[in-house]
Amino acid sequence: MEIVSLKPRRGDETLRIDESDDLVVIENMDALPEGVSLPESGFYVESHALIIICTEGMAQFEYEGQTIQLRKNDMFIEYDDNGMPRRIQFADGNVTEYVYTATGRKLRTVYYTAVPGITVGSGETHQLTDAEILSKDSIDYLGNLTLVNGVPDQYLFQGGYCSFDDNNGNVSVAWHYYNQDHLGNNREVISEGGTLEQVTNYYPYGAPFCERTTAGANTNATLQRYKYNGKELDLMHGLKWYDYGVRMYDPILLTWNAIDPMCEDYYPISPYAYCANNPVNRFDPDGRDWYSSLDSIGNINGQAIWQTQIHYTDCISQEQLIDSNIYGTFLGKTVVLFDGYYDEKLGNDNTLDGPGSKYATATVYGENGPDDITSYIAFTMSSDFDKYGAIQDGIYNGSYAGNNKPNHIPKPYVLEKGGAINTIDGNRYKDGYSKDKKNGIFIHRTNNNGTANGRVSLGCLLIKAQQMTNFEKHVGRNSFKVILRRK
Repeated sequence: MEIVSLKPRRGDETLRIDESDDLVVIENMDALPEGVSLPESGFYVESHALIIICTEGMAQFEYEGQTIQLRKNDMFIEYDDNGMPRRIQFADGNVTEYVYTATGRKLRTVYYTAVPGITVGSGETHQLTDAEILSKDSIDYLGNLTLVNGVPDQYLFQGGYCSFDDNNGNVSVAWHYYNQDHLGNNREVISEGGTLEQVTNYYPYGAPFCERTTAGANTNATLQRYKYNGKELDLMHGLKWYDYGVRMYDPILLTWNAIDPMCEDYYPISPYAYCANNPVNRFDPDGRDWYSSLDSIGNINGQAIWQTQIHYTDCISQEQLIDSNIYGTFLGKTVVLFDGYYDEKLGNDNTLDGPGSKYATATVYGENGPDDITSYIAFTMSSDFDKYGAIQDGIYNGSYAGNNKPNHIPKPYVLEKGGAINTIDGNRYKDGYSKDKKNGIFIHRTNNNGTANGRVSLGCLLIKAQQMTNFEKHVGRNSFKVILRRK
């Protein structure tokens, strides 16, 4: 949407026309000078400002002898089965197409720029012929690496990125670093030599303004695409949307492109509202996160039965849960819930799920939300409780360890960085296990044949070997929360 801006200068009541801004705002209705005629439609009034948005065709108004036009580039959006935009048709013939994995992760964006003179009606699509395509550009997303038109462009890392410059086969690499504010907005880009390369300021809801380079010019806004909340801003064809992974966000209209998947938990809030209309204190890293709460799941003889339940939420911290009046414990993007028993036992064949066994389950709540939940066969009570004991129920911090010693079972994940964890029933048996703490608690697989007797687990949490590869792919290599509970 192309919109001009009309805004009072500081210190006077005159109006300034700035066609580089994205928003039409008259902050003071009394500041409108005589002779300014506004269109009868295409705008609405809020309590403190007039925001003019062209809704149909062309609208215009007169100011100091100039005809100011408000132009709307209509879009027609086609969505895939996951509710993600698959194709955007612009009124001037331009087209943007997206390619995703089955779980909704973006793999590719393709931009078709049409030759001038094409007009596509509202709600219609137009398939460009080869003669109508002025240019075709693409961005491929390979994890943290992006390719532009098939050529490596950027490699993202926490706190910055490195860029690639291919000069006739001689590739040079430059490092760039972000200065961020409390919301994760990239405010400055600094070169590896300490040079200030870009400064970006933001309106509260994320629209960038006053972008400048060291020369001070309002240019080079495309130096790097990751801006508000560290999210990619798509400026091509005038779209101006941020990609948050789960949804796209329009910082001009202050809305998401799709409803909140968890909107039924927040009836008082619009399902299109960004961060419950509180962008100064909150931000949304990808649309959702996990938290746990103690919920009543029924009653026996009038006594309530309480159990920890896991829910998905837009909140991204414990403070935001509290601010939203949600009673629970913030967990983060990935959670592994071990549901076990105090009387777990291996099967007659010493496997977790063999004849006569009683095993636990490990449910992974993945970063992609309610459709990213899978359960695995597990064991929580060690290979021999009398000798090795077991850790207490609780919530623990898990992290990737990559512990792969030769001739040993790989131990990819560790709890509490290998530090001491309290054990259960340390003095349960007179001649048995009596220590009240254990160090070096890992999550790892059984033997390859599925057995777990002997010294396979000295208190660690086990996953069935045949399922361990999928478990590792699901959890990934990021930090996560582990909830252990038994009956």
